[in-house]
Amino acid sequence: MLLHFIAFLQIKCSGQQKNDEEITLEIQNLEVFYKFLVSNLTTISENERKNNIFKKIYIKSDQDTSPVVSNAIYLSEKLDHNNVLGNISHSIKNNILSLMSEDAKFTLSSYLKSDVNEMNLLEQLLEGISYIHSRNISHNNLNLENVFVNSDGILKIFIDEKSNEYLEANNLSNPQNSIGIAVDLESKRGLFFYEDEYKTMSLAEDIYSVGTVAANIFKCDEFLKWFLEAYESNKRFYYRCKDENEQREHQRDFNLQIKNELEKNMADHDIVELIISCFSFDYFERPTAEKLLESFKMIKSKNK
Repeated sequence: MLLHFIAFLQIKCSGQQKNDEEITLEIQNLEVFYKFLVSNLTTISENERKNNIFKKIYIKSDQDTSPVVSNAIYLSEKLDHNNVLGNISHSIKNNILSLMSEDAKFTLSSYLKSDVNEMNLLEQLLEGISYIHSRNISHNNLNLENVFVNSDGILKIFIDEKSNEYLEANNLSNPQNSIGIAVDLESKRGLFFYEDEYKTMSLAEDIYSVGTVAANIFKCDEFLKWFLEAYESNKRFYYRCKDENEQREHQRDFNLQIKNELEKNMADHDIVELIISCFSFDYFERPTAEKLLESFKMIKSKNK
């Protein structure tokens, strides 16, 4: 594929080790680059939902298909998995871009309003994100509105404009200390060259999102109200700890708080521990998607 560099940012890493927050900020700054094409999303009417429309997006012109379409169409063709949304088409009218798929009948948030098999949904979520990560792609926007369920109860993860496909930085002058963006002008897809540390960080962000989506699947609404604020305040405290021992102690204390809150709604202690593992403050301590799926299957086998 011929890549045209319309932006290239190179971050020189100093000899001093950067902390997780600094690395995350650098990644977020890089991602800002191609968001200018997309404006805010609109709501979907019932009639539009019947016509298989699952996303509507304001765009600057009818000629601008935006990275949303580029990623959705490209990756839906490239990724072949039962739990990744495929068969996506689109139409543009009056500066509104509509994405359509027969498999996006329900958002996960609306589907969860009915009686569901939580373990089955969680397994499908883990299968989907594990497959996505295995293809060197980070989702970067995994939430209830980007996960769908079709009429057969099959969970489908939608890849949108925030998702990144990572390429090895073997053509960079100093790949060990660099991260950059290139864009294929034909497809308008953003591609990331990466240092392993940056890729690991982005995949770990997805794991955090898996934890919050899992808590939603098990309808832990009160937990989520508490957690989102508690996590941020405890994370700030974690990075102010004087050494690794104090950090580990603080992580253990916060994990116990999470456990106590989750167990108000959940009886399966093993699933509670699996969800807790997604919320480590240290990105490099979070399990991979593959490891989460493996752990889930062991829990499922034990519960038979």
